Amino acid sequence: MKEKIIQGGIVNGVKMLVCPTWEEDFQTEIHKTGGCLRISMNYSAVDVSYWKELEEIAERYGYDLDEEAKEIINEYVKKYEQFDDMIWMSGETEIGFETFCRTLAKKAGISPRQAKEYVVSNLHNLEHEEAVDALLLALQIIKSENGLEGTQWNKPTCDFLKKEFEKMLGLNDGQANA
Repeated sequence: MKEKIIQGGIVNGVKMLVCPTWEEDFQTEIHKTGGCLRISMNYSAVDVSYWKELEEIAERYGYDLDEEAKEIINEYVKKYEQFDDMIWMSGETEIGFETFCRTLAKKAGISPRQAKEYVVSNLHNLEHEEAVDALLLALQIIKSENGLEGTQWNKPTCDFLKKEFEKMLGLNDGQANA
């Protein structure tokens, strides 16, 4: 029987959590996180921003994290713990830092780790905004930095994105099909 250890490692220059994926059910579960990169038939790497999901899956399937994996997670947690109390409002609903970054990551097509970097570096622009407006502004910054700014930021596009963000944040559940 193979050892069930998740290791800390560097994949494409990024610190990742490397998982043996010879067990089909385990492989399926880690790929569902959305933060998983296939290295080979026998290994996958999970972005450290998905460590909570990975720890839960690892426990369920009897995997342990080695010391290097734990160090990578601790380093990541310490980097962002000062922002854990950061919230944005959307009407009466509070949106926390993690949810905000995950929603932005999903819409921008980047990892939550990358989204957190953008949010932290642009916090002064975002901290006094409503959640959806801040997400739109953050997405605009990302698009601009990637050379994608321009006509797509017209009113119909922004209105569409606003509705999409509201859906992703679960803010308009009561308004569905309205």
